[in-house]
Amino acid sequence: MKYQQWPGVAWLHRFGALVRLLSHPVAQQSAIAARASIGADRTNQVGIEAICALDVTGNRDARHHVLGQLAGPTSDQTFYGALLACVRKVARGDFTAEQFGFLASVAVGLLDDPVRHDDARTLAASLLRQMPAGLPGAVAARLRRPPGTTGC
Repeated sequence: MKYQQWPGVAWLHRFGALVRLLSHPVAQQSAIAARASIGADRTNQVGIEAICALDVTGNRDARHHVLGQLAGPTSDQTFYGALLACVRKVARGDFTAEQFGFLASVAVGLLDDPVRHDDARTLAASLLRQMPAGLPGAVAARLRRPPGTTGC
């Protein structure tokens, strides 16, 4: 089998090029804008990859677009892609304290959400485990309540 015929090699080359663009000091703004545009397109069929790829850069605009897909997702796919991107971004400490607070509140809200798939809830739990100390009081209080309860 020739090198070019291996399954996934073409995708790997394209993704490697995208990572280089997202990491380039001059090209990254255009690459981030392109990914955000793809993620905002409701007819797009690759929403997970479009947003998840923004995990490779700590750029402020990339963080904005990832968190924007959590606040007002284009689709379930872009929401899931944003969660995936956040796992790596949280591990690298890419977010501000305010952004960590927002992300924690989204993740806590997912834990009891029966509409979301188990994968999203698993990612939410993973994100919460990685959160830095000092979560906002309301988020910390919610984490101490038993699953399925909504009261004080």
